[in-house]
Amino acid sequence: MKIENFFKTPFPYYKNKIDFIKEQFENIYNANNFFKLKEIYSFLLNKKNFPKMNYDYFRNQYYKLKKEKKGENMKINTKPKIIGIVNFKGGVGKSTIANLLDLPNKLILNLDIAQDAKKINYNETYNFYELKEEYGIETIKEAIDGAIESGKNNIILDTPGEISEFIEILPLVDYFIIPFNPANRSIDTTLTTIETINSILDDMVKNRKDKWCIILNRYITDLDLKELDELYNKANNILKDKLKCKQN
Repeated sequence: MKIENFFKTPFPYYKNKIDFIKEQFENIYNANNFFKLKEIYSFLLNKKNFPKMNYDYFRNQYYKLKKEKKGENMKINTKPKIIGIVNFKGGVGKSTIANLLDLPNKLILNLDIAQDAKKINYNETYNFYELKEEYGIETIKEAIDGAIESGKNNIILDTPGEISEFIEILPLVDYFIIPFNPANRSIDTTLTTIETINSILDDMVKNRKDKWCIILNRYITDLDLKELDELYNKANNILKDKLKCKQN
């Protein structure tokens, strides 16, 4: 399947969209493009920002932050970076963005178990440890440890909508990426995601150093609206012509 097919809503400039997402994380170690958590929350909370929610806005913010960091000698940490793609709202593009991140020596861990796959969840009539040994089932923490031991520099976590399924690894995450859609329900759930994870980390971690970034996905540009309007007018004219033919 082509990567374009992951996007449900029309977007005529897939390449630009993909390039921009890659560009956002071209220097993940320095985190030049990550916003402060307070700024993210304030931005999402103010729904008057809807007209500004487009990639030009985030691109400008990216270059602004990058310019501020220019000239600073930032050391690259050899410790693997753990990047969590999170949002309790489904269908916002978490898996898509996880696959689009153009990072060196990366490993993607899909933590979002499909509904059908839940049939193989732990059953008390079976010995969990025997199954683990036979089929290679690992806990999230063990999977991350294995990735680190294998020399992976960037570990990307594609998380599920239920925080209970990955709460144990929250303190390990260095960067949180939150994709969302420009819709009321998506915005509200995104705010809940930020509030919940932030509260949990405050309780679990002292001297937090995690970074946050939001990515707007599935928005309609002015050009899209113009094309839709033209399509509507064409369809309307066709219907009018058919009605005239019937009347004649």
